[in-house]
Amino acid sequence: MNYFAYCNLMDIELMHSVCPSAKPLAVARLPDHEMRFAKCSDPAHGGCTLAHVPGAETWGVHYELSDADMAALDTSAGIKEGRWAHKPVTVFTADGEALETVTYHIPNKSGPHAPNDNYVVPIHRGAKALGLPEAYRQRLHEIIAQATAAAN
Repeated sequence: MNYFAYCNLMDIELMHSVCPSAKPLAVARLPDHEMRFAKCSDPAHGGCTLAHVPGAETWGVHYELSDADMAALDTSAGIKEGRWAHKPVTVFTADGEALETVTYHIPNKSGPHAPNDNYVVPIHRGAKALGLPEAYRQRLHEIIAQATAAAN
């Protein structure tokens, strides 16, 4: 199974703690989408989601996972409860290769969410380790600051 991580699971060490089979295949970008933060339909849960924003791009890592690890990730994300849902996407490598994959998004947002440090630190650590463009890494700081301001 293929999975595109654009948030805290860009941190390969964190991903391996959840999905030991995870094999990073490529750094990739998702055009016309921007990472955002929101509360799920159950407001006790919140995190990353995607917004369609023409001209924007979201960077991350394209993984290969075992079926068992994808099932565990789905359970952790609360797929059955409707907190997150699969979103089929086409991402592009630096060489322009198109990769069909799946990621998560929050289907029924209930409001803004301010991510805590335990959620944010792996985002920045992963983005740096993957060598994501500096302008995008700066945009991550802005997105996180905006989410915090909107939720407070």
